[in-house]
Amino acid sequence: MLTPLLLTLIFDDDCIQQARYFETALYTINTEPYRGILGTKGTPASANFFYGPVSRSNTIIEADVVGGSWFMESEWVKLMFRDKMHSWNTGEDFHLCANARKYANVRSFVMPVDKNDISTHSFSKDYLTISDKGDTTGRVIGTASSRTYIKDQLWLRGDRLMNSYQKSKPSLLLYAETHDDAMLLLSSTRQQMTDIGGTIHFVTANIMKTDLKNIEIKKMVESFHDFMIGRDYDTDPTPITAAAEVLYAFDMVMQGTQSTAVIILGSSSTVTIDFEFFQSKQHEIELEQKYDLTAIIIHWERSTSVVRAVNYLLDSNFFKEIIIWNNNPNINLNKTILKTNNHALDSIRIINSKENIKDQAKYRACTEAKTIACFYADDDWDTSFYLKSLIADFRSDPYVLHSVTDPYTFYTNLIWTYFDNKIDLHTGFSWIGCGSIFLREYAQRHLQYLQIYLKNNQKLIYLSDIFFSIWLNDIPSQLNMNIHNLPGSNVGGSFSSTSKFLEYQHESSVLAIRILEHNLRRNQSNNTHHIGFSRKQNRRFPYCVKSSSLKDEFIFFTNILPIDIDRIPFNISNDFERGTRKNLPTRANVGFFSSHTTLRAVDNDPKTCWRSGRNVRQGEFFAIDFLYIRTNLLFSLIIEHTIELQKNLDVKLSLDGLWWITYRALKGITIHSQNSTSNKQQYVIIFDSTKFNTGFHSFRYIAFNTSRMTSLNELKVCDVKIITNTTITTL
Repeated sequence: MLTPLLLTLIFDDDCIQQARYFETALYTINTEPYRGILGTKGTPASANFFYGPVSRSNTIIEADVVGGSWFMESEWVKLMFRDKMHSWNTGEDFHLCANARKYANVRSFVMPVDKNDISTHSFSKDYLTISDKGDTTGRVIGTASSRTYIKDQLWLRGDRLMNSYQKSKPSLLLYAETHDDAMLLLSSTRQQMTDIGGTIHFVTANIMKTDLKNIEIKKMVESFHDFMIGRDYDTDPTPITAAAEVLYAFDMVMQGTQSTAVIILGSSSTVTIDFEFFQSKQHEIELEQKYDLTAIIIHWERSTSVVRAVNYLLDSNFFKEIIIWNNNPNINLNKTILKTNNHALDSIRIINSKENIKDQAKYRACTEAKTIACFYADDDWDTSFYLKSLIADFRSDPYVLHSVTDPYTFYTNLIWTYFDNKIDLHTGFSWIGCGSIFLREYAQRHLQYLQIYLKNNQKLIYLSDIFFSIWLNDIPSQLNMNIHNLPGSNVGGSFSSTSKFLEYQHESSVLAIRILEHNLRRNQSNNTHHIGFSRKQNRRFPYCVKSSSLKDEFIFFTNILPIDIDRIPFNISNDFERGTRKNLPTRANVGFFSSHTTLRAVDNDPKTCWRSGRNVRQGEFFAIDFLYIRTNLLFSLIIEHTIELQKNLDVKLSLDGLWWITYRALKGITIHSQNSTSNKQQYVIIFDSTKFNTGFHSFRYIAFNTSRMTSLNELKVCDVKIITNTTITTL
């Protein structure tokens, strides 16, 4: 740096220049395409190939870092000290080359090795022997990790690699200074970028002055960058200086990532939350319009039950159309049997089948629907007290099967799950008769499956319900409810009471998983005419235990399961009967779950409680889905776990269940103690969102998360109740 000369040549002590090297290097650096830092050896940043004395390439090669010797303009040396050194032990070549490229657009090249003229070499014949005794570029044990750290830190700060211009994928650069803003940006853009095959890169000015959780963000992006503004030399830059440095750093990262778009979000989230509210509300309306529903009713002998079901469905005003599929060829059903409560019958269609096709009728009827999704319930179940919750749950996660069942069956279905990551197997069973919603395309595909895979077992097609949920290869989302039969529903014989039903049911349960496992294990992609099973999990949310409130106003749910379903080993040779009546849990095994399930938090009885059943783990939660976005909501919790545990839970709010923002204030939250009738200490917590901080008045979901727990105990929630609320229904 002190030399007055234009050019500088620096050698490591293992590089001995030969007679004509300086002549060759001087000619090269004065050749415009190669006016850069010339080195003896070099590598790409990935260090997957070593050019120079090792490769002996006879052409000049650009590299991310060069070393051994450095021939360059003297002024370029100063760039090495433009940023703070990450290490003084090794890596000076990385710092020099990275900063020269970053701040002066100076490239780095490895000089060619002419095997016919060793006088042009910058090293001697015994170079490798000398170098191996003390090289610090990774060839000697103990130096590789230090150099990897330096390289990673330079990339974190915004180094531009030599081949960045070769990137052709669309990419998005996001900038944020708070973790909540980062999650907002990522949740709003990840799916769109995935759909177009693009990548996301994230940047911030100085992570030490933010609450960003870089480990969490790094899992969601292609690269993470910290400009380290003010941190290089522990300075406190003025706003103008900081702005200038951020702009320059932005340019470098833009070049390094070849980002085609940038989104910048300032540190204040209030405007963001307001925007997100209106955007989410609009999206909520769009989902209602997109996922209009057709209700399916199967008629056999209980005409009175069908009429009652149709009246309820019409009164609910939830359905665009109602299809009645008559499975009884001895009866010609028509609309004259319907006694409606002043409803027009235009939305009702009746299909009279020429034969009784039993379970298959549900899917055949759904394929006739004018909507893209169908609701089905047997005519003997009362769905009135959970229908709103089921529909809201479906629209929030429409690509999985949504159904309703009782606690014992819910627990059984957890046992009847199958996971094998090696073949993308992740499926489970659910009956659909107590109320279910699924996409029309799933019904269409299911009928194709039946014709392909059961062509030699035609008698089992009648039991197609057993195959449906398994062949979706995605764990169904089930509401855990106390289900009720409608009065008079015991009239007429049921399909399950017919001869050989249990025999066929067992055969179907075994065959369903065998067929799925077999087809996932083989390579389906080679057969273009083969209708393969999906290998992708389409759910947006983790699997949870859910229960709707008595008034069907909200869903209480938790990701704490009574069984760790994804840890149950599965081997088709031994476990093919897992989903059969031979594998039913005993009532004793289900006892705790039934007594303390999520239903106990919404039964309007503080004496009964949902309990986690064990000490909770980090990342677990209980939550409430209020079915749609609500404003100025007043609701209460009654808890029986300790107040210390409750105060250590993160309170998180969400408009869509994907992007969550932590509510850290105490405004609008009051707590008082009470003794239950069983003389147990309980706490009543009132949440008045009218008094929440600005920007937090509207939400659909609230979760209580153990993300920052230090003392993990059992959670107990005994009552959840809406007291009053004002709901925004229009924009």
